[in-house]
Amino acid sequence: ATLNVNKELILTLSDASIINAGQVIEPKLNFGGRWTNTNTTTNLNVNNTVAPIFGTEDYKDDGNILYEVIGNTLTVKENGRYDIKVNLSFLNISVNRNSPNARIAVNGTQIGARAASGYIRNANGQRQSSIHINETLNLNANDVVSVIMFREANGGNVRFNAANQSSFIINKLR
Repeated sequence: ATLNVNKELILTLSDASIINAGQVIEPKLNFGGRWTNTNTTTNLNVNNTVAPIFGTEDYKDDGNILYEVIGNTLTVKENGRYDIKVNLSFLNISVNRNSPNARIAVNGTQIGARAASGYIRNANGQRQSSIHINETLNLNANDVVSVIMFREANGGNVRFNAANQSSFIINKLR
């Protein structure tokens, strides 16, 4: 068996007859997408706030075949194992001392590691912090993925630092 330049699998039988098995379709491995925030007004320091991370679509392999974004959620279209990375950059707007936390949620249920931001003291110009989440999850077709925020310290307004400075990245592993 050989693979020609057109990605057609050629089988040669013992009597030199050739069978063309058709074009080989590569498996969907490491197909992903990346989005960055555009929203910089939502207070992320409130329990059960769904982070508005899906603003600008940087890339999405396979169009809507693997992923579909609706509002603040992403729906996966195929069963598989997915690598998810979430990077959230915060700016404290209030005078309170804050520490927003986040978790990935699947179908509204928080799963995986709880990510805590550094303590935003809001003194001497220290008004920024960040969260970085990395999870590998087995997901089913039509599972809805989101990032849920909650408050750990004082109340007050914490927003995304600026547009396109926070990101959500997903890759289908298998």
